[in-house]
Amino acid sequence: MEKIINGKTYYIPSNLTIEQERIYCHIIDWKREHLTTERGTYKGNEYDALFPTETEIPTMLYPAVVEQWKDMQNGPFGYKFHKFANHAVSSQTACVNLFLPLLLSDKIDEILPNIPGCPSNLKRIARDKLYHGFCFEYWAGSTCDSRHCRPHRRHRLP
Repeated sequence: MEKIINGKTYYIPSNLTIEQERIYCHIIDWKREHLTTERGTYKGNEYDALFPTETEIPTMLYPAVVEQWKDMQNGPFGYKFHKFANHAVSSQTACVNLFLPLLLSDKIDEILPNIPGCPSNLKRIARDKLYHGFCFEYWAGSTCDSRHCRPHRRHRLP
């Protein structure tokens, strides 16, 4: 839906709360200023928070982790993109931005035991398993073991 907010035109979903609308507008303003003003489409409607179909996914990936992310994606433990990975507020990309640097940190074995909910018997990340000791997600249809994760669909990068 087209909506004018503070003198700017936005194409956003019509069912957002006031707080969600503020967050969307903030992210859209950042996207417009730093990446692109082009909109993407969903079910025939244009939305500012979506990137155009031809945009490389994930566009909102933190630049400092891009090379490590590409290495992971091109290996046996890459993950498949979610339906809305081309969204400026993709939870999947946010997860990678937050956890990839943390999980690859030399300090991770000291950090994890301090996180509520972490198993009390965790001693260290098994760096020789999975992708440096972790795999971002498992899903129905994938077969994973300590050497490989074989999703039913995964995107390879150039």
